[in-house]
Amino acid sequence: MPTRALGVLFLLAMMGFQVASGLDARPERFTGLIVVLLAASAVAFAADAWGARRAVAAFGAAALTGYAVEVIGVLTGFPFGAYSYSDVLWPQVGGVPMVVALAWGGMGLAAYAVAAAIAPGGGWARVCVG
Repeated sequence: MPTRALGVLFLLAMMGFQVASGLDARPERFTGLIVVLLAASAVAFAADAWGARRAVAAFGAAALTGYAVEVIGVLTGFPFGAYSYSDVLWPQVGGVPMVVALAWGGMGLAAYAVAAAIAPGGGWARVCVG
């Protein structure tokens, strides 16, 4: 299956589970799956545009950077102010659910795609706009 079609499939599945979560008495049970599907769709769309190796590298960079910022934020209160995560989402490292890294990776690729559509040039300019 072409990566673009796979991205659409993951995106549709994510939307379906988001709707299902809104109808469930315990919507948090869907969070991990929804985030995994977000990440998978973002990587599939990026792989279609850039190739698999670059897509996985970009996803990894966004996920690791975002996760590091979250751990620093939970431990120090910088840059987001004082906050913490409950134990609903697990496993956690440094007080941050690991699924948060996947969310950062998926949203990082999505933000970069939007920036590519509205920001001239490329490279770091798009990263900053994203």
